[in-house]
Amino acid sequence: MTSPQPSRTADDERVTELLGRAPMGPYEVVVRRADGDPVVIRNGPFLDDGTPMPTRYWLIGEDESRAVAALEAAGGVRRAEEEVPAAAIAAAHTAHALERDSLIPDDRPGPRPTGGVAGTRTGVKCLHAHYARLLAGGDDPVGRWVDEQLRRPSRVRLDLGRESITIGADRPIDLPVGVAALRGEYLDRRDPPDPADLTNAIALLGDAIDDLAREFPDAIPVGAVLHVVAPAGRGLARLETGDGDTVGVEVD
Repeated sequence: MTSPQPSRTADDERVTELLGRAPMGPYEVVVRRADGDPVVIRNGPFLDDGTPMPTRYWLIGEDESRAVAALEAAGGVRRAEEEVPAAAIAAAHTAHALERDSLIPDDRPGPRPTGGVAGTRTGVKCLHAHYARLLAGGDDPVGRWVDEQLRRPSRVRLDLGRESITIGADRPIDLPVGVAALRGEYLDRRDPPDPADLTNAIALLGDAIDDLAREFPDAIPVGAVLHVVAPAGRGLARLETGDGDTVGVEVD
């Protein structure tokens, strides 16, 4: 059984909430969650005041927008331009413009929307717009690239410092499981540590990572693969695997 479709009033309220402002032109919700919550809207070619609206599809779903924003922040726009053939990107812009412009009467006076996806003629400007077009059923190679990236397990760099854990380059987390705790409690008792001490040290680290994920859900998303780096991480990897060439630990 499908969920009942919200009324236009309810859509307007929810779209306003997701956009952070009231819609400024005609639109329709073209992709929804199973519960009816809007994910993608399709805009008309003009705003209510006649201003041209170049972008046909907007991504407004909360989780989807957040995930794509994280991809963009990690250099996703540049990577997409490098990995998706330029001819395929150009074709997507052309198809997007043709769809939008087909709705505009030939004799309409005044300025008209220009450009392709997100209003640009070349390259990639906004991953959100490409992904929205894909979700709405469009053949968008950049949108497919985004979808592939979002389906991969995210990887989070986790530095094991002397006194604490750090996410990324410079975000210290106050958890007492740094190198000093591991060495003092377990790894300095014997050389090399016996299996029980090693197991307890890794369990302590695992518990701390669980605490970290609960406290900072945006920093360590569900399903992320954590890369423990720094000398302590390499040492634990060697002890655990017996492989002197191991340079990091992955924890699912």
